[in-house]
Amino acid sequence: MQSGTIDVSIWNQFLLVVGQIASIVWTWSGYVVTQAYHAVLVNVVLVVFNAVGLNTSSLERFQRALSDVLSYIFTAPHRTANGQTFPYSLANVMDTRYQLHPDYVVRLRHEFPWFADDGAACKVDHPETVHVLSLMSKLAYEDPQVVNDIAQKWGLQVYNVSTDSASAFVAVVGQSVVVAFQGTTAKTIVSVLEGVTLELPDKQGTIYASFYRDLLSTDSDGRTMLEMIEEIVVRPGLVDKQVLITGHSLGASMGVLFGVLCDARIQKRIAGFVTFGQPREGDETFRLNFERMHPGKYVRYVHAFDLVTYAPVLAAVFRHIDPKRYITVAGDVKSHEDEIATWTVVDALSYWVQYLALIPTFWLRGESLLRSLFRVAFLGVPNGDDHWICNYERALYNRVTNVHELKTA
Repeated sequence: MQSGTIDVSIWNQFLLVVGQIASIVWTWSGYVVTQAYHAVLVNVVLVVFNAVGLNTSSLERFQRALSDVLSYIFTAPHRTANGQTFPYSLANVMDTRYQLHPDYVVRLRHEFPWFADDGAACKVDHPETVHVLSLMSKLAYEDPQVVNDIAQKWGLQVYNVSTDSASAFVAVVGQSVVVAFQGTTAKTIVSVLEGVTLELPDKQGTIYASFYRDLLSTDSDGRTMLEMIEEIVVRPGLVDKQVLITGHSLGASMGVLFGVLCDARIQKRIAGFVTFGQPREGDETFRLNFERMHPGKYVRYVHAFDLVTYAPVLAAVFRHIDPKRYITVAGDVKSHEDEIATWTVVDALSYWVQYLALIPTFWLRGESLLRSLFRVAFLGVPNGDDHWICNYERALYNRVTNVHELKTA
């Protein structure tokens, strides 16, 4: 090596080490922030809620009021085919796009789901299938009237399911039945914050109690969400269709638990699980039990350093189910382990530069001003902003576009 020059291999090794350190810092920052989140919210916020008389009902009213204000100021409420108007959910008011991709829209009602190539880690991990499921997970946050209206525009039949603390819908799509669970809302936030674990019967492992409690929550007639969904998917005309499970955040975890607790005859019909921004579900025993029950039928998507994917940290033995797909800060989807490792490092090193650049350039991506304002609001905890379902859906929509362009090039 000549004097004054730097060995390229040494320099690359140095960059790799620095990137790994940065990645660890981001991971641990997510870990620490989530612990602080529990400590503050459980020990302080819940106490305040009780002191001022706030409960689930009052939190729901506040959420609806905020959704109303943001909908009317920044977007417009959703107008159904019969002229009724409904504000968009707080989870989606910043991005109200519900676009089926033109590459598959004509084929959706007859061909869905599309399967990945032989040898794929999860057979439903196909770009078009995954995008449809991300739209379903996004739609699950909306009022049932909005769900019905958008599904009707898509030419789909849906059944809404709701209990005192959770919601979901079942959609008949092509050759399948899709069960989409709603993520965290004002109805579920208090339950989620409690951080209690639960051991499942028959040595199936330990899980976060909130997931179990919400799946087994009841409606006014005493029927659990689990029972209502089971009843729908075995109706005449549906009983022979394969089942796909999806959800975002809490909804992702409820979907996985549904796959473990539902009737064995329904378990056999499950073609796959695709989740977005999923918390860690349970301990190693639960993970192994799930993988034994549903081999090659699961994949989870993680956007950048999504804070929720590190939770719940109070249960240190909890593990993620794999495989994992990684969506970069820039919105590119990485599927292979070496790609994921490399881009996690790249994003860790350049996270703040990329994040700050997204704020003034929202219009280039067809985003709303409100989306950019949400990014500003999350400057203190930017990997909290990584969690929004619109991050996932937009990246997956663009992936379908890119795949289509490659095929026609």
